[in-house]
Amino acid sequence: MPALSYKNAYIDFSENEASWRSRLSCRTEIRRAAHASIRVSHLSDRPHAVLAACWAMLRSVLASESIPYDPAFDTLLADRSLDLFVAYSGETPCSFVLFDPHPAHTYFPGHATAYLSLSATDARFRPACPNYAALDAALSFFRSRAYRYANLGLLGFDGMHDEDLARVAFFKRKWGVIEVPERKECSWLRFAYYRYFRRFGAVRRFAYFMKS
Repeated sequence: MPALSYKNAYIDFSENEASWRSRLSCRTEIRRAAHASIRVSHLSDRPHAVLAACWAMLRSVLASESIPYDPAFDTLLADRSLDLFVAYSGETPCSFVLFDPHPAHTYFPGHATAYLSLSATDARFRPACPNYAALDAALSFFRSRAYRYANLGLLGFDGMHDEDLARVAFFKRKWGVIEVPERKECSWLRFAYYRYFRRFGAVRRFAYFMKS
């Protein structure tokens, strides 16, 4: 059976925070968000107006990449067992990150790890960098709760270039991550899709359509 080789981005909270922050290449964006008075709230409740704004942001991001919206995202965002951090410009939600505080799988068993499940930003507010403020607040929260790692998710598959993944990976690498190689067995069809065909937009859109 074939296996996909890929890398995930982890942040190790055992590193001294000052040392870690000194290595970040997103310090300018974090300061820009602060200067724009972006504030972040960790929401235990899920007010419908905020959820509606998050759904709209996610739909817009997916639509820009020709990816159909999965109704499962509605359930994820409303799940109070997950940690939702929402960035606001004034009173307007403009970015969010959603973390699973107890993922089923982690590369580092026995160590508390938070997993970045979803994120999206309102394109109108991108110059103010609210996505950086939201993720920074989330990471500070998990560090304060004695978590050992944060998993920011996929950086890319070995031997395969994907423009969408590369753009997201560029953002993740700004956070001083460690790149952890992993392997997962899969079917030949899935292997061929990720290894050879996912890079083509038409194929990717067709695959998402068949899944929806």
